[in-house]
Amino acid sequence: MIRRLAIILSFLPTCTAAHDIGCDHKPVPDNIKLSCCGPADYHLLDMGQITENPDGSYKVTNDKYTFTIPAAKAEPAPDGCPAIFYSEAMKGADGIPIVFCFMIPFTL
Repeated sequence: MIRRLAIILSFLPTCTAAHDIGCDHKPVPDNIKLSCCGPADYHLLDMGQITENPDGSYKVTNDKYTFTIPAAKAEPAPDGCPAIFYSEAMKGADGIPIVFCFMIPFTL
């Protein structure tokens, strides 16, 4: 019985969290996740979700949130994948999650 269950389970697809795969379809390197994460979570973006505002800040639309991120908070994306780091558990008074890091390839 246990052997049969093990065989069945081996055929089920494995799931990887979306924040574990980068824009290049490779696993996100730990050094990128650890450089910002802490309590935050890695959320992959595409460049269509990012707009540079006239004052140099960035408007980032991700999932159900729209963030305004100061230019000084933008960091170069070491893997070329734009990403935002935030935690659903840590929100500001406006109900928007607090952004810990914002990485962008600087090619807007």
